[in-house]
Amino acid sequence: MNKPLLVLALGSAMVLSACGGGGGGGGSTGGSTTTPPVTTTPPASTQSSITATNATSAASNAYAATTSVGASSTSLTDILTGVNVNRANINTVAPLISLVKLAYSGPQLLTGVTQSNTKQCPGGGSITTDATISNSNGLSNGDILKVTAASCIDGSNTLNGTFTVNFSGVTGNISTPVFGVTMDSTFTNFSIVSGTDKVGVNGDMKVVLNQTSAGNNTIALSGNSLQTTEQQGSAAVVNRTVTAYTVSGKTENGADSSAANFGLSGTSPKLGTFAYTVKNLAPFAFASATAAVPSSGSLIVTGNASSVTATVVANGVRVDFSAAGNGTITNTETVAWAAFLSSI
Repeated sequence: MNKPLLVLALGSAMVLSACGGGGGGGGSTGGSTTTPPVTTTPPASTQSSITATNATSAASNAYAATTSVGASSTSLTDILTGVNVNRANINTVAPLISLVKLAYSGPQLLTGVTQSNTKQCPGGGSITTDATISNSNGLSNGDILKVTAASCIDGSNTLNGTFTVNFSGVTGNISTPVFGVTMDSTFTNFSIVSGTDKVGVNGDMKVVLNQTSAGNNTIALSGNSLQTTEQQGSAAVVNRTVTAYTVSGKTENGADSSAANFGLSGTSPKLGTFAYTVKNLAPFAFASATAAVPSSGSLIVTGNASSVTATVVANGVRVDFSAAGNGTITNTETVAWAAFLSSI
C-alpha cells in the first residue's frame, strides 16, 4: 500500500516616504522646509536561498515532500493509498483507511455511546478503538473514531501511535470498492515501519475520497500542518513540515496522477535547515500502479529571490535553476532518478 509539501513565503518589503513643503507667496516671510524621506529596512525573507550548488537537493526534498502528501499509490487493488515516502511501502492514508476498516469489522461496535474495543491486527499486534457511532453496520456521518495502534502488523507495515477521525460525506460502504467519505484526521506520534524504512507523522489531514471501483478514484487532501520524520535504511533522518497544503489526485485504471501546493520547512543532510514554497506546474503522472517514478510532471521550488524547477524527462529529472527566481535559467542539468532521489 502507498501514497504528495513548502513553508509559505512570508517576506515582504515596504518603503514609506513622506514629504512636506511650504512655500511663501506674495508677502509671505516664511521659509520652506522639506521633511526627508523616511524609509524602513525590509524584513529579511523567511525563505532559504537556493543556489546552483544546492538546487538539486532543494528540488529533491520538494519532490519527496509532494510524495509525502501526495495522492499517488502503487497498489489500488485493495484501496487507494495516500502518503508515502519516495514511493516506498510507507504511507499514511492507506493505513488510515485500513485501520478504519479493521475497526468496523468483526464484533459490531455499539451505537450511541463512546466505547473502547481492542482487536488483533492481521499480522500481530493490536489496535484499540474508542468510538462513538450511530450505525453498527458501517460508517455514518458524525461518527468519531480514535484508533491507537500497538505494534500492529498490517501487510508489510508495522504501525504504532494514534489517530482520530471525524467522518462526514459518507456514501456507500467503505468495505466495498465503491464508496465516498470525508475524514478529518489528526495524527499523534503515529509511526509506520516498512522493512528498514521508517516515518513518523504528527498533524492534521483532511481526506476527501470518492472511489468508483478498485482502480478508479479521486482524492483531495488538505491541512494546516503535517510533520514527518523520515528515515530510509541507514540514511540520516529528514524532518519536514508541510503547511497550508492542498493535494488533488486521481487514479484511472490503476494509473495515478497528483499535484500539490504547500509550504515546506525542515532539515535534511544536504540542505541543513530550509524553508521554501512548492507547487506542481504539471501533475506527476505514473504510468502504472507499480511504477516507481512518474513518467511526466514538474514542480517549482521558490526560495529567497531564487527558484528551481524539476521536470520529469525521459532519462531522469531536468533541474533548472534561476538565481533571480524570475524564470531566467542560470544553470540546468539532467539528473538520473537514483541520484535525484538520494540528493535530500
